[in-house]
Amino acid sequence: MSLRRYLLKSEVLLREADLDLYNNCFNKAISAYWSSIEALLRAFLLAIKKSPPERAGKLISLVSKELKKIDPYADHIVASINQVYIHRRNIEHRSKLADPRLAKYIAELSRMIINHMRKIISALISETNSAIWH
Repeated sequence: MSLRRYLLKSEVLLREADLDLYNNCFNKAISAYWSSIEALLRAFLLAIKKSPPERAGKLISLVSKELKKIDPYADHIVASINQVYIHRRNIEHRSKLADPRLAKYIAELSRMIINHMRKIISALISETNSAIWH
């Protein structure tokens, strides 16, 4: 999938997550917030010309390694990404069910991650475009 397609996918999934949260579908919302973040992580790797791995653990690990090279807030962002991932995994694969408080917390954390990653990806795309023309 292309960088642009992952960016679009992230936007669509974020809108769907917000709708799920609004409609009190807390488990679905948490899954959708993670999926939106995951699409952005893949877009980030494509923006730096790296191939995104299939499995989430490897994806997070590679993003962490690469993000630390360019972002002073990488440790905080990666810790937040891990938090959302763990909650999503517990909702989908364990006996845990989401309550409104957890879903709202994940929504806020996800928006922070998404906004931060969008800025980084935009800067990377701008650098690439200006390098082509100079």
